Parts: sequence; C-alpha cells; structure tokens
Amino acid sequence: MDIEKLRELIPVTAVILTYNEEAIISKTIENIYNATDKYVAEVVVADTASTDNTVEVAKNAGARVIQLGELTSFSKARNDAMKDVFTEWTLFIDADEIFPQKTKDFFPVLINHGRVKQNISAFYFWRISVFDDIERGTEYQPRLLRTKDCKWNDAIIHEGIVTVGDVKEVQKDYYFEHRHSMNKQLFSNLLYQKLLQGESRPPRNRGAEYHGGKWVEIEIDKNG
Repeated sequence: MDIEKLRELIPVTAVILTYNEEAIISKTIENIYNATDKYVAEVVVADTASTDNTVEVAKNAGARVIQLGELTSFSKARNDAMKDVFTEWTLFIDADEIFPQKTKDFFPVLINHGRVKQNISAFYFWRISVFDDIERGTEYQPRLLRTKDCKWNDAIIHEGIVTVGDVKEVQKDYYFEHRHSMNKQLFSNLLYQKLLQGESRPPRNRGAEYHGGKWVEIEIDKNG
C-alpha cells in the first residue's frame, strides 16, 4: 500500500525528536510501527544533529528522517517537525517513551471521537516516568494533536501547546511510560539549563542537581 492511501486509512503520523538515540530508537519505532501492527501511517524521526548512528538505525526501522539541525528550543523543533506531517493527526513520542498495547488499541477510538467532535484539537495522555525502574512522577502530557489546529508555544523547555479548539484528557488507564536512567535525567536537567542560557549542548558525562535553591552541575557516568 502506498503512503498516500496509508495516510487516509490511518490519519496519524508519529514524530520522534532524537539526538544520539541509536541504542533505543529502533525499539521506540517498533513499538508504534511494525510489520504486523501499524498504529500510525508513518514515523518521522526529527533528528537534531546526532553524531552517532541514530539516523541510519531509524531509517532501517522504517522511519522517514528529517534533519532539524542543532537543538536550540524544544518547541521550535516540534513545530518544525510538524511541517513535514501530512496526516490529520500528529502523535508526539520521545525516544524513551513506550505506549502499552491497551493505549495503542485506543488510538482509533480517539480519532473517531475527534472526527465527531470537531472542536477537539488535542488529546492529553497520562505519562508515568520511571527512572532506574523506580516510578518518579506522573503528569498529563499533550501527545495526540490535530496537526493544523495546534502549535507548540514559545517555551524553550517544558513546552506546551496552543490550540484552535478544545483539549481532552484521556482516562489514566490509557497511559504511556517514560523510561530511562537517573543519570540520563541528570543530563537532561543540565541540557535544559544550557538551552535556557543559549549555550551549547553539554557532554554526556555532565548533569545537574537542584541544591540550595539553584541548579548545580555535576559529573555523571555517561553510560549509566
């Protein structure tokens, strides 16, 4: 089946922002787009100047790759990626996020609901964050967006969305998981601070912890 017909049949494109995710990107793509069960018409990997084999691995896993250049703002990167989406809906996934089977099976129900309720522009899903196999937090996150009705706001980090219509929170039973190591979270903390300060991406062996009312840069195991 050609891509145009597939986009009509499954009007959802998954977008995954990446940077040096060669170790996990194929698993992320396989979770949502595999040989037997396609929950999206296609996967777009929006790469932010990876220096490893992320691009090649993503292509081999069936993704269409676009190059966004160096990451300076998460909202800008997401908006730029949406320009390459040709379906009614966009599903945003981080490279370290996985959707359980029950949640994926619920996607068509939401799409049909969105067709009936034309005023719905976005669905928020319950995200469970698990670092080193320990649950660290939960929150609703915007994930399934009507492509032409939504854009990400101007926040450099912790970005949100601006919509034409209403947003709807999906029942918490239909959650997704955000899984990685605590060291990767420490690195992300420092990355966020560097982006806010307009500085370059830090090396993977550096991170940040919050102490005494401020962020403190620390050394971490980049392989952890």
